[in-house]
Amino acid sequence: MPALNTNTEGWVNPQKSNGEARFLRHLLFGSDLDSTNLNPRFKYPIRLQPVASNTTDLLTLDEDYNGRAFVIDSEATTVDVIDISPATLTTGNVIDISDADLLTTGRILNMVSNAPSTSTRTLVQLTNDHTSATGVTIFGVLQDSTGDSLFIDHNGITGKAVFIDHEGTTQTDGVVDISAAVLTTGTVVDIGDADLLTSGKILNLVSNAPSGTARTLVQITNDHTSATAAVGLTITNDSTSDEAQFISNAAGAVGAKVNFRHISASPANDDVIGRLLFNSNDNSATERQTGKVDVLWTSVVSGSYSSRFIFYTSNAAAENEAMRLLAPGTLQLDLASEIAGTTGVADVFDDHDDLMIISKWRKDPVLRQEFVNHLEGMGIVERKNSGSGYLLNMQANAKLTWGAFNQMGDIMRDQQDQIDAQHDEIGELRESIGQIVAANAVHGMPNQLGA
Repeated sequence: MPALNTNTEGWVNPQKSNGEARFLRHLLFGSDLDSTNLNPRFKYPIRLQPVASNTTDLLTLDEDYNGRAFVIDSEATTVDVIDISPATLTTGNVIDISDADLLTTGRILNMVSNAPSTSTRTLVQLTNDHTSATGVTIFGVLQDSTGDSLFIDHNGITGKAVFIDHEGTTQTDGVVDISAAVLTTGTVVDIGDADLLTSGKILNLVSNAPSGTARTLVQITNDHTSATAAVGLTITNDSTSDEAQFISNAAGAVGAKVNFRHISASPANDDVIGRLLFNSNDNSATERQTGKVDVLWTSVVSGSYSSRFIFYTSNAAAENEAMRLLAPGTLQLDLASEIAGTTGVADVFDDHDDLMIISKWRKDPVLRQEFVNHLEGMGIVERKNSGSGYLLNMQANAKLTWGAFNQMGDIMRDQQDQIDAQHDEIGELRESIGQIVAANAVHGMPNQLGA
């Protein structure tokens, strides 16, 4: 195969008429031109090989007009049309298209296939074929402007726009890892217009792994202690359906579960373990907290730990500690309105005036407060954490009321015994009077006792 020494002839014009050009045309392209488009026809394969000392470009195509600089019309069916073997390349680029600086609607690279075959194939394949090349990034996109860095337009009614087949087993940083370190007010992942959904889902996360190892399938972490206003998860529903559903398909006796866990390095008594808040807008469109449920440590001692519930309501635009449920099951109710009102504590104990000793104090606030202080000393009521108002110990109250009824029963039974004894004494007295009257009549003495 003839070789062209480009060191002596830097370019070839096969249509020149001089003898050298005709000789080169014969060697390189054959003896004539294509009769249709006058393109030279190859007779032999072309090989360009510089001398050992050459460091300039081996082949330069300089197209100064509006024509294609390089066109390949290949009739091949089973071989590569272009095959580049840069076996010794280290820091250079195999293909460099570096200054397409006047593009408006054009593209740097345009690859189109209109083949109708349904055979499985990949139109663009990038392969890092050595396991030791751990620092290789297969595909990099650098965007210095504000346009989309990557756009995928999937027009098929089925099929996946992005499919990732990952064979890693211990990748802890994520199969898909997004670093948005400088983002402030934007959104890291935005799925904003799934507006034609019927039975479909915006996000579907499924694991069918059989392992019994403890794990978390979805993790949301606010990792900075100063981010006190950050909310881990917000669900907004403009319709009337459920905002959240927890469904358990387990065959066991226990259904869906929700776990509130407080992990503290220094747990202490009275720490809030979990909290439920209930907020709503009032008639001025201002958000208000309308209710709260707290679970607190009563004792954090391992082996004898205990807890309690506290239920809060909104009362006169203020948070009100309305009820407590203590560790033994003791129920405490709010007495603030009873003490501050005009009816008094007696209404809680004695709606039917069975305990008269309590009821008679209801109109006197001083006596009522003294009575409450007495009940506090007995453990019947307990002052709130806020220091304003009292909670009624329902178990102690039940014992007090039951004891009062028992005591009243004992008193009534004693009174009945006394009445029965007095009735017997009256009968004996009447019998004695009758005997005296009869004796007086026998002796003709007047009846001074009457009939």
